Amino acid sequence: MVGRVGLGVVGLGRWAMVVSALARQAATVDIVAAFDSNPGAARSAAQLFGLPPAPSLDALMDDPAVRGVLVITSNESHLPLARRAMEAGKDVFVEKPIAPTLTAAEQMVALAESTGRILMVGHNTRRTPAVREAKRIIESGLLGRVVSYDAAFSYFNLEEVSPDSWRADPARCPGGPLLQLGIHHADNLLYLGGPVSAVCGNLLYLPSPALQGGQAVGGRLQLAFTSGALGTISSDYCTSPETFTILIRGEEGEVTVLDHHRLLLRDRSRSRKELTPAGPDSVVAELEEFAACIVSRDRPETDGRVGLEALRVILAGLESAQGGRIVHTGPEVRGEPAAGGRPAGRDGSSRGGEAVPGRAG
Repeated sequence: MVGRVGLGVVGLGRWAMVVSALARQAATVDIVAAFDSNPGAARSAAQLFGLPPAPSLDALMDDPAVRGVLVITSNESHLPLARRAMEAGKDVFVEKPIAPTLTAAEQMVALAESTGRILMVGHNTRRTPAVREAKRIIESGLLGRVVSYDAAFSYFNLEEVSPDSWRADPARCPGGPLLQLGIHHADNLLYLGGPVSAVCGNLLYLPSPALQGGQAVGGRLQLAFTSGALGTISSDYCTSPETFTILIRGEEGEVTVLDHHRLLLRDRSRSRKELTPAGPDSVVAELEEFAACIVSRDRPETDGRVGLEALRVILAGLESAQGGRIVHTGPEVRGEPAAGGRPAGRDGSSRGGEAVPGRAG
């Protein structure tokens, strides 16, 4: 039986406030401390939680009531904050992506393993009722052999991204929406379809006052799975309405994740059945799992290594887009160019690699 576990929140931006508000619905979680270097954000948190903000980061890390730390900050700050928390003996939940680089992600994973701390990455969308049901349908054999996975996560966000935001900086947030939104589907497709062996990517660039200095407004990745299936991930900040979908096609039928709560199932006879599986809010579910892992010392479903693999897919796609070649992600050939690679596109609106071959090997 898990009692209520005290958590501290570091970073009090928009998404952090959403997560923290949802934490109030979790049966096993209490937010007992919060810190942000921005005094205005700290005051907002104080009003939400009904507690004074921590006077400093050190005060939060040293608070004995804080058993786990939620790191919900800019991507490049994840590693130093996770390190500080683990060195203070705290378990860590870090928002996706785990980090902006593979080196930082690998260091975080190694640190968690060497210190014996829990490291959980906030890949919540695999926990949505629709994605959980899609997994069940695939494993039931109802679709037969699955041959393709096509995923999209996009919404119009340019008006909310300021030019001086870390999201607008390709050095701090490489790939823009692919790293912030598309990485959800990198995790989902690894969860649904298994390991990915090759990635090819294209990036979209449009004039925008918010995204300057070479930041992409969107992108599309093509994936080859070790199973032989193919896939795509599309994500952008410039289309409406918001889209969160996954089309999974097999030899005997297909299922489409329409949003977080609905699916459409079709078989060979073309019969259509809409499904609305029940389930908890995905953020509440991951927070309760984090609390349970703090108590039990069990490894979270989306631990650091899971977060690392999702990041590897996205960064392989960005490497492909920049180098004009397929990037293989298998352990023996990871990062090596595929035969027949070509130069990057020159039209200024997009650039990327070749199509992923029809069969991964």
